[in-house]
Formats: sequence, C-alpha cells, structure tokens
Amino acid sequence: MSDMLAHWYLPDDRDRLVFHERYSPPIKFEHAKWYDVAKFYPDREDSDGIMCWIQEMRLPARSFRLRIHGCKSFISTGSGDDMGELLVQIALQIIEGMLVIRHEE
Repeated sequence: MSDMLAHWYLPDDRDRLVFHERYSPPIKFEHAKWYDVAKFYPDREDSDGIMCWIQEMRLPARSFRLRIHGCKSFISTGSGDDMGELLVQIALQIIEGMLVIRHEE
C-alpha cells in the first residue's frame, strides 16, 4: 500500500463520533478485512434484547455490517458516517428488544 493511502487504514475521530464510547478499533485496519469495532449489550438480564456488534472494513472507504448474536445473517451497508450511524440506531433497538430479525417459521 502506498504511504499516501496509509492514513486511511488508521482509526480516527470519524468513527469515534459515530460509535462514541463503544468504539474499540484495531491498531490498524488491514485492507478488505472485517473488524469488530463496537459491541452492544442489553441493559438488563431480563431484557428481550439481543447482543449485537458492528464490524468495519476499509478499502480505504469505510463499510459497515451489523452482526446479531445467534444469527447467521447480517445487515451490510455502504460507506460513510451516515451508514455507521444507521447501524448504531438499529443496534440500540435490537438490544432493547424493539427490533428483531426472524427466520421464516
């Protein structure tokens, strides 16, 4: 990778603004590799919510996906802050039990 692109693979304030205190990036992103960057847990043990986490990949553009504990499927987005913010809002509803993903019964 050229030195000119290297800074795009380092954690930065753009993601800190999106994920706030949940942001836990790697020291350096590798090209086209997914990393867990934010985890979301239900607030209570008796909650209907489910633990989920957001992953990020750099190409160097940032893409995101939301994984849900116990679910093989995931939600994937394009790049940009607004897509990360969208997944944060979805994750917050999942841990509250207000949004669920069901498989056809």
